[in-house]
Amino acid sequence: MKPSNPIMINALSAASNKNSAAINATFMVYGSIQASFSDSAAAGTLVLQGSNDPEELLPAGAPPINWVNLAGATATVVAGASVNVGYVPYVTGSFRWLRAVWTHSAGAGTITVTGFFQGV
Repeated sequence: MKPSNPIMINALSAASNKNSAAINATFMVYGSIQASFSDSAAAGTLVLQGSNDPEELLPAGAPPINWVNLAGATATVVAGASVNVGYVPYVTGSFRWLRAVWTHSAGAGTITVTGFFQGV
């Protein structure tokens, strides 16, 4: 298995909603994402989403358009605690693309979301 450890959201403001860039999930089998915060009062929801938009139907360099929340891949953040969102085994989802979505409800500071994925 080949590992991947992308930084999906890198120290951006946690005081507003954020979508990470799409990552290629073509050969991913297992994985998880983790969020950490600089503000102990940060609160909100972290979700892992998938898309099956075909790359050849997207304008050159354009991100996928259609996204759905992965079942069981949502975490509620209370008072800036680090959270993990897992989706093991990923084969049950098998999406072409993945992204992390942060929905802010309180606090400020920054959010960093990292992923760890295993693939073939």
